[in-house]
Amino acid sequence: MTITAVPVIKNGCLMVRGKVVLTGVPDNVVVSPASAGSAFVGANSTTLSSLAIDCKFMCLFLAKIWWMIPRVGKSASEIPLETQMLLLEAGEESVVGIVDDDSPTEPANDNKFYVLVLPVLDGAFRTTLQGTPSNELQFCYESGDPEIQTSQALEGVFVNSGDNPFELIKDSINFKEGGISPKFLIIDDGWQETTNEYQKEGEPLVEGTHSTKSATARASEDFMPNEPTFQTLHIASVSFNSLLLGEIVVPDWDMFHSNHNTAEFHAAARALGGCPVYVSDKPGKHDFKILKKLVLPDGSVLRARYAGRPTRDCLFVDPVMDGKSLLKIWNLNKLTGVVGVFNCQGAGSWPMKQAAESTKNSSAADTSCSGRVSPLDVEFLDEIAGENWTGDCAVYAFNSGSLSRVPKSKTVEVSLGVLQCEIFTFSPVKVLNENIQFAPIGLIHMYNSGGAVEECSFKDSVVRIKARGWGVFGAYSSVKPSSCKVDSKDEDFSYRSEDGLVTVNLQSESSFKEIDIAF
Repeated sequence: MTITAVPVIKNGCLMVRGKVVLTGVPDNVVVSPASAGSAFVGANSTTLSSLAIDCKFMCLFLAKIWWMIPRVGKSASEIPLETQMLLLEAGEESVVGIVDDDSPTEPANDNKFYVLVLPVLDGAFRTTLQGTPSNELQFCYESGDPEIQTSQALEGVFVNSGDNPFELIKDSINFKEGGISPKFLIIDDGWQETTNEYQKEGEPLVEGTHSTKSATARASEDFMPNEPTFQTLHIASVSFNSLLLGEIVVPDWDMFHSNHNTAEFHAAARALGGCPVYVSDKPGKHDFKILKKLVLPDGSVLRARYAGRPTRDCLFVDPVMDGKSLLKIWNLNKLTGVVGVFNCQGAGSWPMKQAAESTKNSSAADTSCSGRVSPLDVEFLDEIAGENWTGDCAVYAFNSGSLSRVPKSKTVEVSLGVLQCEIFTFSPVKVLNENIQFAPIGLIHMYNSGGAVEECSFKDSVVRIKARGWGVFGAYSSVKPSSCKVDSKDEDFSYRSEDGLVTVNLQSESSFKEIDIAF
């Protein structure tokens, strides 16, 4: 549940939860409560109005007429023209000052919360945000017609706050709460009707292979195979843009080439992006080693549940140009979480942004970055963990093939060179009995391994798993199983005692398999 407090203007400051978020608010700026915890901000004068800002922010702005890219910073002067969304991180370090001692306060987790500033349509006017060299945030109202003017725009900017940035954006962009249930939407390269040619008559519908109507829209500029400096920008753009677009449509992360020097980088991102997967290879120019890790033989994909988005600790860093930050993208499957880690540094630069002095002389070859991943990177993991969760996760690293057991609050280190990536599957470890603890991983030769796990139940020292696809299926077990059956037939299995990895080969071509692991 997102905890919110209605924004108010007091003593020339815009306050949220009793803390100052914007200072220097002119007298002509007004706040109109919208719903519980949120409000519209507008102005009632032709005089230009500005507000000062001094905290971490992430924004999405139009770098071209039809494409957005992200920008992060700490000053309003860094907010570009045509900003479509602004997310602020508010905490003790970002509070300009408390107006007076009796200002209402509301506690937040770790004394940190988030403020969403969303320009919207207000009658005949569209609103955008922009910063000024004097560290001011301006609301820009445009009608597109010189004959249509106004001196009053009271609902041009929507402001809301919450402890969880992902819930905050979702709650702020919710059609159903407004009494609207969109059925079909096309934006730019929107997808319409598709059919699964691989589905045999009488077989159940496989998720990710058939969609009669889908609200899908492109999330970034095109994949450009002949532009080496655009590859990292593409992955960073689609993940950040999905913060906003993912609450409205199914973001389309665009096609890519499987036979390309960055194919692994792009394929891994598509695997956990929750997006359509398609390639634009020339006929006969395919890399099937890449494609087989992304697409099952029946043409379906192990699609994650949501739009892939940056992890919370990546929201306010620049994964392309700060020379040190890795990009982490999280998602959920039915029973597992997944985090993809990408080194986007040193291979490109954002448009209209100067590189930091410390990175100007760095080459792609020496931009190796290190970071950490944790079960806490996967939002809402508790919701899929269910009962009997120990609080630990089995963590499987796709490229290295390593398996480790990690407490929820602990981390795993990762180091990557430029245009390298790693995908971590996080599976909550469950207690079968006092001696046995278990966690399904999935198809370990697929990028999104955990997407193959449909169901997992425990009864009488037997783990029953419903799995999708075929290939090598892996799981974590604290002890060696006594037997394994696939679709009621005995199957050989292997057990790695050093890390608890159980593997069994799923060989039949049916879409779903039932695996029984007995102890």
